[in-house]
Amino acid sequence: MKESLGPIYEELKEFQLGSLRLVDQYSYDVKCNWKIAMEANMEVYHVQSIHPKTVHVGLDYRGNVNTFFLMVMAEW
Repeated sequence: MKESLGPIYEELKEFQLGSLRLVDQYSYDVKCNWKIAMEANMEVYHVQSIHPKTVHVGLDYRGNVNTFFLMVMAEW
């Protein structure tokens, strides 16, 4: 798997995905530009101020780097 994922493998290790389990699932139809919806969830700058009692507690946002975003930026 490490070879298949390449550089994103190291990024995903911090999330300990093997210990996660699905507890609920939601689906939403949102009338918006899908690219804006994706962009809003690709950065972690807002985590501390907007999600102080939820996501902020379980995610070390200070060291989080989105590898996909870096690859896209490099192509610009």
